[in-house]
Amino acid sequence: MKFEEKLVNLMNESFNSQAQNVIAKDFADYVWEINPFDQTDYKLLIEEILESGVFPESMDAMTREAIQNCFINALQKKGIDPFEDGYRTRMAKRKLERLKNELNEQHKKLVDHYNQANGQPMNDKRGARAFFNKVDKLEDKKSELIKQIEVQEERVERLEWADERKRLGLNKQGGLMLPTN
Repeated sequence: MKFEEKLVNLMNESFNSQAQNVIAKDFADYVWEINPFDQTDYKLLIEEILESGVFPESMDAMTREAIQNCFINALQKKGIDPFEDGYRTRMAKRKLERLKNELNEQHKKLVDHYNQANGQPMNDKRGARAFFNKVDKLEDKKSELIKQIEVQEERVERLEWADERKRLGLNKQGGLMLPTN
């Protein structure tokens, strides 16, 4: 499914016909304020696109992009992100969530281990060395998870940046991607 089709489907799923008409009218009014010489009937075009589910082939690129931006803004105001993360970004986010859950579990294990002492100091008791060895082991695991989370957060941020560049039609170095059809 192309991005345009996905965008139209999201608009139809997210807004009823009355809300779609308001969006179309507001956009037409906005274009009229910005460029009163533009004679395109955006309200009619938007209604036609939402009804048919596709952008007409005869539509010029500027009008197509303007209507797409209108749809994107309307969806984002409603709290819906029309852009889909790449596969690697989704996987990196899942791993980050898993690491955060592991960190919470590790913290609970450490607290439970300290609670075993029942509030008494362990440094003067039999078995204290084993107690402190386990504390060291749990704290080392916790600090290792914190380091992994920091690395994973940087990776997610980098992948999101790459996805955003791709969405904007730019390559990794910031230049335009030119398809060779």
